[in-house]
Amino acid sequence: MYMPSLGERLKAARTAAGFTQKDVEARLGLRDLSLKDYETERIKLPAQVALKFAELYGITVDELLGTAGPRPKEGPQSARLAEVSGLFSRGDVGLLFLDPVIRAHLEEHSAKIFDHSIFELLSLSLNAKAKRALGTEILRSLSSLMGVDQRITPEENEFLRQIIRHLDCGDAAKGIIKYTSVRYRPEEEVFRGHPEQKHLLLWLLFLIAKSDGGVNADEILYIEECAEALKVNRSNYLFIKKFFVKEKY
Repeated sequence: MYMPSLGERLKAARTAAGFTQKDVEARLGLRDLSLKDYETERIKLPAQVALKFAELYGITVDELLGTAGPRPKEGPQSARLAEVSGLFSRGDVGLLFLDPVIRAHLEEHSAKIFDHSIFELLSLSLNAKAKRALGTEILRSLSSLMGVDQRITPEENEFLRQIIRHLDCGDAAKGIIKYTSVRYRPEEEVFRGHPEQKHLLLWLLFLIAKSDGGVNADEILYIEECAEALKVNRSNYLFIKKFFVKEKY
């Protein structure tokens, strides 16, 4: 199945919105760079520019990237849970496609992107033992995040329930609730050689923190501790964080 390039998707979204290249350049103030550079993929598309394009064209980033169907007519809570469900839907890579580390991994398996969910695509190169070890670390970290602000919401419980259904971590899921009362640090050694899994965990942590309406200071501090424990590059961590948190933290 043919998979349009990012540049082709950008051009298609622009023309569908009725804009010429000069229209977009003028509206967004693209001074030193031209829209053509992005649409021909001569230069990499920054996340903040992608968000501006989506806003101008009146679509979501998912729709701009061509990774999701029409926007659902749902309330805020349903929409937040839909972001989680999208991780397990075939062909739906969503915002995670903007993450350069995850995107590089996905592009290695681009021929399979319509036949697998992003969760599956990020695990294709793992053996059963590695899947179980990584799944256990992810579950422990997510559970620990749920307890950092001393309250566990129904939305967080639903998020974790969906994750457990799709992770292959054996009996580890049975006692996972105990990690809500400890400040667990993911073991970097388990993730070593799998940078895309480190980034996936950070995205999941922010998503579960956001699932009840917003990310608070306690949750941000814990996620930063996890990023440090995983030895994730600071700029990569901040790239993910900006999708969920305003600069006040």
